[in-house]
Amino acid sequence: HVGGTVYYSETTNVPGESGWSTSPITRTKVGRTVVYAYVVADGNHINSEVVSAEIVISKAELTITTQDATMKYKAEAPEYRYEVSGLQGSDTEAVINETGINWTIGDGIDVTKAEVGTYGIAVSGLEAENYDFRYVNTGKLRCEFCRHEFDPKKVDGLETDISELKG
Repeated sequence: HVGGTVYYSETTNVPGESGWSTSPITRTKVGRTVVYAYVVADGNHINSEVVSAEIVISKAELTITTQDATMKYKAEAPEYRYEVSGLQGSDTEAVINETGINWTIGDGIDVTKAEVGTYGIAVSGLEAENYDFRYVNTGKLRCEFCRHEFDPKKVDGLETDISELKG
């Protein structure tokens, strides 16, 4: 029977060397670490042998879902957006690195030259230290005509009154 104070270390497996602590080892970053532990006995027990365990923290999965967007025909591209689900603990979207972000519309079209219609929106290239990404590219871009009301009598160069055309 062993009783006493538990000591933990990530740096040594030799009791008495520096690097031991009574605080349990906690990890929040992805990776592997070996933790050593032993018990320094109280007056009624003997010291334990050093034991070890490998702790493995794998990346969690973030799901990135593209959102719908609308633009006017031959206009500038809209701002594309995505929704995030799967963040762990107190993590926020700030953990996502967008440096390599890549938006693809349709089969790679230049949206400023897109015909009126609906095109798929796909995103890729996001990174985060503790996450893998699953992309759900279900967002759609609607490119639509501009609808303007106009008075034909006020158009430069139009000399015929529209009422004359109703014959």
